[in-house]
Amino acid sequence: MEKQKIDKKIRNFKMLAKPFEKWFLPKYESAYKEFSYNTCPKEVLEAKNIDYKEFYLKYIQPFEELDENLLELTLHALCQSLKDNISSKDFFFNISKQYRVGRKLNALQWLSAQVADTQLFPMKIDYKKPYKQCLYCGMPNYYVKENREKTYREKEYFTKQRKCCHKYYCIVSSTNLNDHEDGCHYKIWKQKKKNLRQRLNRTYDLLDIQPENKRYIYKKLEKIFIEFCEEQLKENLKIDYTIQYWAKMPDDTKPIQLIEAIHYKDLSF
Repeated sequence: MEKQKIDKKIRNFKMLAKPFEKWFLPKYESAYKEFSYNTCPKEVLEAKNIDYKEFYLKYIQPFEELDENLLELTLHALCQSLKDNISSKDFFFNISKQYRVGRKLNALQWLSAQVADTQLFPMKIDYKKPYKQCLYCGMPNYYVKENREKTYREKEYFTKQRKCCHKYYCIVSSTNLNDHEDGCHYKIWKQKKKNLRQRLNRTYDLLDIQPENKRYIYKKLEKIFIEFCEEQLKENLKIDYTIQYWAKMPDDTKPIQLIEAIHYKDLSF
């Protein structure tokens, strides 16, 4: 039976999806746990002479029965009550929402969005889609550009099409990298994706001449891709902004709230 040749125009990299999940998810879980807190302080159990079940039923479950809006109202009422009855004259309790994010977690969230942008395989991992924000450095909404003579400055807003480029003389609509200045984030990110795909394509082509080595070739494809992810994750640790995105309620297809990007200097921890 004649060996069926692989169409070189078709690049099916879906075999990278599972290795990516296996590599990504433990890292994400570990980074997420860095911002987990003790939900059952043993000091409370000892002071009240109760076990965890009693603690949960009395102090935790009532709050879990509330939706986000009612929970916020209740917590503020609790703070007011504590202010009047427990707090000292110099201090009082306060409730505020905070991003559960640190450098590592933020870098991983950006990586998931960037991997989705490579379009190598359908993403099964939930990820935030950056909205009006540079996909490479995280700058949100707009940047201020000036011409070389610095005679004037103007705002340039990010759009769905203009999601990376923020250099003055770039031809934004052009996909030709030579039409973008050195240092342009579109140019940097586009070149990275191009280099990755070229390496994967060259390895993928081996399936045509070495079909008996399919397992080895798949492992090599996996190695190339994970090395790319590891390198990009290091770069993402330099990103100073959280992802700006439209949030949705579970099982809802319509976005309900724009979660604005926050710079690390404005985070409260």
